[in-house]
Amino acid sequence: MTATSNHIAIGNLFEFMRLNSGLDAASRNHLEECESCRRTVNWMQAATQLGSQELLNEPPQDVLDGVLLLGRKSSLRKKFTRFVSASLAFDSLNQLAPVGVRRTGTPMRQLTYKGDGVEINLSIQRSQDNTFTIVGQVLADDGSAIDDTGATIDVITDGDHIQTCMLTSWGEFMFTKLRAADYSLQVSWTDRTLRTATLPMIDVDRR
Repeated sequence: MTATSNHIAIGNLFEFMRLNSGLDAASRNHLEECESCRRTVNWMQAATQLGSQELLNEPPQDVLDGVLLLGRKSSLRKKFTRFVSASLAFDSLNQLAPVGVRRTGTPMRQLTYKGDGVEINLSIQRSQDNTFTIVGQVLADDGSAIDDTGATIDVITDGDHIQTCMLTSWGEFMFTKLRAADYSLQVSWTDRTLRTATLPMIDVDRR
């Protein structure tokens, strides 16, 4: 029996609830005797049956804590994630250059997205081979790093996640060799996923 603190692991309970399998004889005997584990299964069953009304029913706090811990290291994470949109808060191409000053050098565009207490600061640079490099940093509004060592950021186009990068301890990331296309970024950590709209790529004609 896979268990934590003498209870069946929440991932095993989820599979048992969904498929009526995944528990050995010892775990099934434990489930018959353990009110806490039965309460967890009952909540999962009720939440699944309620569908779109699930958010109106709060799970027991100990169950919720277990789900969030499970989400850090399991493919089940997607089932418990809250999705948030990030809005464009800054675009360097909307900042006028001083009169008489001409932008020169390698084309670069700087962007900032904000949502749910998090900022995504990034720069997009065009290379001589006409591919793009995206470099940036994801931080909380107060400038601190996201408290999740498993946080990731993806580049998405047409629904496909074409590149994934683990954020560094200070939220830094970099994507290279991106061909011209419509891209968005998606940051995933703990119980949330933050996604930008389509990135405005570099418009050379405006420089």
